[in-house]
Amino acid sequence: MMNLHCKEKARLFLAHETAGAAFEDARSRLTAQLDTTSHKEFDRLASAVKDALNKVENARKALNQHVAEHNCLVLENSMTT
Repeated sequence: MMNLHCKEKARLFLAHETAGAAFEDARSRLTAQLDTTSHKEFDRLASAVKDALNKVENARKALNQHVAEHNCLVLENSMTT
């Protein structure tokens, strides 16, 4: 049976969205400072981007795993079928 109201899925989805926003912020900071930053600062910013991307990937994996294990993927037409 499909779970139409899953709080854990909502929590994982929000965590994925938050991680995605943090990644975009880190990427934007790196891009904005490409021409004006020192090598050391570039390395720090690039590391922050990599860390943020890892968090997005981990959040996506957790969300996908939860959906697969609990069958709580909500589809628009799921209530009519």
